[in-house]
Amino acid sequence: MNRRIVVIGLDGVCPDVIKPWIDDGELPTFQRFVKEGCFGSLESTVPTMTPPGWVSLTTGKNPGQHGIYGFSPPRGWKERRIINSVDVEDKRIWNVLDDYGKKSCVVNVPVTYPPEEFNGIMVSGFLTPQGKGFTQPAGLQDELTKMGYVIDITAERGGFADAMGILFGRAGSALEPLPDDHPLINPSSPESIYFKETQILKKHVE
Repeated sequence: MNRRIVVIGLDGVCPDVIKPWIDDGELPTFQRFVKEGCFGSLESTVPTMTPPGWVSLTTGKNPGQHGIYGFSPPRGWKERRIINSVDVEDKRIWNVLDDYGKKSCVVNVPVTYPPEEFNGIMVSGFLTPQGKGFTQPAGLQDELTKMGYVIDITAERGGFADAMGILFGRAGSALEPLPDDHPLINPSSPESIYFKETQILKKHVE
């Protein structure tokens, strides 16, 4: 018998906040999911940010293994760009299912732009650049656009360019390269080796 599994992820939603609403019947659909499916609290990643969290969820690896720590790719601070799916080198769950001849439908999962070809359908989500192709197969985008579908938060919306400029310590200079000795660029800096040491320690305690 063929079984279908649906996984629903809500970015940044704390179970302590949503669970009382579920119990009180304020969210009847989620209440049914809890009763008929599985529901529980997950330990977040370090750091607790959207890109490493979702990449960990979809690869089964932690940031120390897959190398994604924030909104900029590994060594990408100098490039002044936002992370995308090309920066994820590990297989993700839909790639593994593809290997076994299974189909997947991936919708609005962060760090999936540009959408990749696999045995299924993909609609990229959070941080997809405006005006770019966001579906696989490509023809699906026209159908969604006619229905009024839009990417809620693109790479250009929400002040990400300004925010990244502040993170770089140079507000208003989001395109200005960082020097090679900047702690976010230098691979021997405490910020860079922290995650490597964390991963080494994790291997010894598991």
